[in-house]
Amino acid sequence: MILFFWLTRVWALESFPPFVDEAFHINFGNLVREQGLLARAEEGRQFTVWLYVAAQAQTGGMPVFVARMATILAVVPGVAAAMAAGQLLGGGWSGVLAALLFTFSAFHLFFDRLALADPVSASAVLVGVYFGARLRVRAHWLDAALCGLALFVAVGAKVSALPYLGVPLAAALTLKPPGRPWRENARWAMVALAVSIGLSATFLGVLLLRGVNPFFYLQSPSSVARGAYLDKLLLVPDTLIGYAGLLMSLLLLAGIVVLLLRRKFYLPLLLVAPLLVLSLSGRQDSRHIIAPLNIVLLCGAVAVEYLSKRYAPIVRRLALTIILVWAALVWLPFATALMTNPLAVPLTASDRSEYITAESGGFGLNETLDVLRGERAERVIGILANCLSLRYLAGDLPVDCPRLNPNGEDIPALDSLLEAGHQPGMVAVLEDIPYAPVSSPGRLIAEIEGAPDRPLLRVYALGE
Repeated sequence: MILFFWLTRVWALESFPPFVDEAFHINFGNLVREQGLLARAEEGRQFTVWLYVAAQAQTGGMPVFVARMATILAVVPGVAAAMAAGQLLGGGWSGVLAALLFTFSAFHLFFDRLALADPVSASAVLVGVYFGARLRVRAHWLDAALCGLALFVAVGAKVSALPYLGVPLAAALTLKPPGRPWRENARWAMVALAVSIGLSATFLGVLLLRGVNPFFYLQSPSSVARGAYLDKLLLVPDTLIGYAGLLMSLLLLAGIVVLLLRRKFYLPLLLVAPLLVLSLSGRQDSRHIIAPLNIVLLCGAVAVEYLSKRYAPIVRRLALTIILVWAALVWLPFATALMTNPLAVPLTASDRSEYITAESGGFGLNETLDVLRGERAERVIGILANCLSLRYLAGDLPVDCPRLNPNGEDIPALDSLLEAGHQPGMVAVLEDIPYAPVSSPGRLIAEIEGAPDRPLLRVYALGE
């Protein structure tokens, strides 16, 4: 099943154009190689950047492909951990159903294939959840240490995983078999918390002592909610319904209710801290809730086993049938569009804006490269929000990406740069956005839309 999951993720891996944050992560890896391990550590995702450096995404000819493949490699242990946790908490069928739910989740299919920190961090959280679930059968210090280590890796991959440092506490409070003294659970939790909090505090403390604030973006005004806190939680059901459909979403949420009614509090308890943080967050990006949705899927898989034990084994077959029908009706059309016609992929409205129609998306970049190669460009000045993606797609063609501040303060300097670029073989790519120059000297070669409602990309030959 892991092999099948892998194949669904790697097929046509470069079909979806690169998102701006993917290029940032690859570029951060370049800075790590040039300036040291802690370069750009203020981004709060250093382990993810190190992953892309280890995969040598920066040194090969296919940086986006390599970085995405490295993400999938990091996601696979999380799926395996979800299967194992399902078996421990529910039974063998729960492990199978967990694998199918993760494989056929359109939401996960989309984000597992992008070079982002969120799926990497969420995968490490699932590994921690698995080692926490082992407390149901034994209270061993090695499980506790590995649980803590996995959660530390999750925080290092993205600092927003800090709420999941409470996984050991949730396990110790809810997974005590009859006859085991509470003090054994307490000792287990102390070991796990010592490892997770101790390593996280040490790593983050070193960064702070070196003058690097890994909480920079978490503390920015745009990351803090201003009122309507409960409304922020609607991101979870809205995203779930948008990708899984109403019926499957209701069934998955019902799985949480089943576990609560059966007094199986471990997995539901893991949702409390992350959802509390979400309610206080000013950032409402669906990729930020990959880890909570992982827990929701796992709740659904485990709940089926409890229902089958209470009522009849037919519940298992019914669940399997529902998942396979869901895969055929929802996942298969989504996957087909994603891999063959990305413009038609049915993302939620907010995700379509961010990944397709906004300047942060990469649509139009491959068409731009075709124009540049047709013009035999020797060097490119890229004045567009996703310029780094153009650079990493361009291969041997040099692409300069000058600073482009969204407040528009760089426009005079960019105008001067374009005026000075009057040389044979020099080409400029301008994006039709408010914080870039309106036009460029030279001959207008092409206008590229890329996607409906996306800002135009204009290509100018500066040497003419």
